[in-house]
Amino acid sequence: MISILQNKKFILLFDFLIVIVCLCGIYQSSEKPGISPLLKYQDDEVIVKSPQKPFLKNDRIIQVEGFSIRTIEDIEFIFDRHSIGDQIDIVVARDSEKLNLRSNLISINSTFYLISLCLTGFIFLGLGIFVLKSRSGDDKVAKVFHWISVTVCIHIMTTFGRYAGLPLNLGYGLRIIFFLASSLTPVLFLQLSFLFPKEKRLPFKWLIKGLYGLSIVSFILISYLFIEAARSSNINDFHVFMSFYNGGRWIFASVMIFAIVNFFHSYFKALEESERRKLRWVILGLAIGPLGFIILWQIPQILTSVALVPEEAILLISSLTPLAFAISIVRYHILDIDRIFNRSTVYFFVLMIVLVIYTAIVALSALILGTFTIRASLITSAIASVIIALLFEPARSRIQKFVDKKFFRIRYNYRLAQSEFTQQIHRFYQVSQLSRFVTDKLYSILMIDRLGLYILEKDRRWILSAGHEISEPDDIFKKTVFKFGERSESPLFAVKRFMEVGIYYEDADNAIFKPNKIALVTTLRIQNAPVCGFLLMGPKKSRLPFTKEDIDLIKTVASETSFAIERIRMQEELMIQEAEARRLDEISRLKSYFVSSVSHDLQTPLTSIKMFAEILQNKDQISSGEESEYLEIIQGETDRLSRLINNVLDFSRIERGQMKYNFEKINLIPLIESVLRTMHYQLKLGKFKIDTSWPDEIVISADKDAFA
Repeated sequence: MISILQNKKFILLFDFLIVIVCLCGIYQSSEKPGISPLLKYQDDEVIVKSPQKPFLKNDRIIQVEGFSIRTIEDIEFIFDRHSIGDQIDIVVARDSEKLNLRSNLISINSTFYLISLCLTGFIFLGLGIFVLKSRSGDDKVAKVFHWISVTVCIHIMTTFGRYAGLPLNLGYGLRIIFFLASSLTPVLFLQLSFLFPKEKRLPFKWLIKGLYGLSIVSFILISYLFIEAARSSNINDFHVFMSFYNGGRWIFASVMIFAIVNFFHSYFKALEESERRKLRWVILGLAIGPLGFIILWQIPQILTSVALVPEEAILLISSLTPLAFAISIVRYHILDIDRIFNRSTVYFFVLMIVLVIYTAIVALSALILGTFTIRASLITSAIASVIIALLFEPARSRIQKFVDKKFFRIRYNYRLAQSEFTQQIHRFYQVSQLSRFVTDKLYSILMIDRLGLYILEKDRRWILSAGHEISEPDDIFKKTVFKFGERSESPLFAVKRFMEVGIYYEDADNAIFKPNKIALVTTLRIQNAPVCGFLLMGPKKSRLPFTKEDIDLIKTVASETSFAIERIRMQEELMIQEAEARRLDEISRLKSYFVSSVSHDLQTPLTSIKMFAEILQNKDQISSGEESEYLEIIQGETDRLSRLINNVLDFSRIERGQMKYNFEKINLIPLIESVLRTMHYQLKLGKFKIDTSWPDEIVISADKDAFA
């Protein structure tokens, strides 16, 4: 049986039947009869508030259809036995006499009211189905919330209406279903307060089961007493029913208050910020529904007998309560609850203070003056306005601080911060710029004492890339933490007292972390790749622990930063490779040009040497002067060839990075003269004439052989 009740298909089929029941309830409400004039209960009498034939204002209703009347509920109970259009005998006391009057019963529920009932009820039911389908099949919270939505929907749409004269005894059946829903709702709500946002151990295991048993007993008793009263011709039977019904109201109202207190207890004892945010949605929903009813309906009715807004508006406002609960259960991050809760709470309390001050000033003025004139009321209102204007900002400021202290422990939007990091972190192309952005942003968001981002360079050195209020950790810290971080699989290690309960991390050695004023360290790595960096953080300035959302944000930033560093380094590597490729292309081109040039330059002296050597072989045909000249030419070309070969060797050494230079102080004059002597033959061939003029010495620091 239990497995059937937990089956989603069965639940949805049951919901379909509930829709049919609720539509029948709307039909029942449309058939609810009543009389035209408005009634009020005052001094244990039912009094006519406004004149409407055959009634006059302040008529006191004594009897209806022969039944003595004590309350408005008595009249409604008797009317609900009849149909719209029936004539009813009513006895009223007017001044000092009793009058027998007859009045036709009319439909007292307007079309707009019925539409409001229908819309509000189906909002509750629809949100219950939505939560049930959005959560996993075995989710207790979703199921309990769904059943609460069902019972509240029934409570709204099968509210007291005509119970007699409907086909198939529909009126009696709907009234009994109404009693069942009313009995179960408070207990379901209390159970939800123990399940959400995290299941709490009940101090008494039998508490919920006992309350469910009590609600069933109450439902059976009230249903029996109602049927007896409906069939009875004695109004006292109805009074007995109402006594038990109102007693049940008080009991289950106490259960509702207990549940609300339990939600607040869960909020102030919550260890995780995500739990507190969920509960802020719950508190907001409770404030909108019950408080809206009290402020806009109940209090004005007590003070002036007239509500500030019509009942239809109260119904529609109450539908915001399940919406807030549904958001809390399914997707509490969908809106910035902190801002909504903060502003609404602050200005609600400020408004209450303003109303109290204004009421006190007006009451005090009335007590002093005795009678209000138009002039006196204007002066009083002006004085009250000035006082309120002077007190408004101080009151708002103090309440804001109180709300911040009691309800808010972090002051940033998690989703917005995460999105901003993810979007902006990829626009940097230098590790230094990326590091400054990451540290600046985290420092301002988390409000911590100190923060540092360490990056591992290519030469395996750890450098502080960017930071705030942080100095170089001591060698012991580096040796233990950085080495441990490189070996450990855990991305986070921290000091326990700075961490919220429920966060997974590696315990850090407080003796090492404390001297360096570090609360936690997280590694920067890509999956199984080696660690490329560390984020070092001090405690929060507020000295509150790091929350689960803080750690989620830090991990997200660390992961995105790791990918960004890897991307930047890959881009730098690609740029270096491209530059190297361009350099190699240029060297290849220069080599080709050099080989071509050297080949030509080598061919020229070789040709000259070969030619003059062949001439010298035939000594009979040349004179001694010509022989000396030819030998000088061969010597000059040989020196020229030697220089070309040395240049090629030097170029090869330079290209391989093997060329070594021995710097010393040298005089340029002898070197220049030696070069000129070496080049004498080439200069002579070119028919150049050289005139020289220089000082005794020109001293520089250079490699003598390379310079020559």
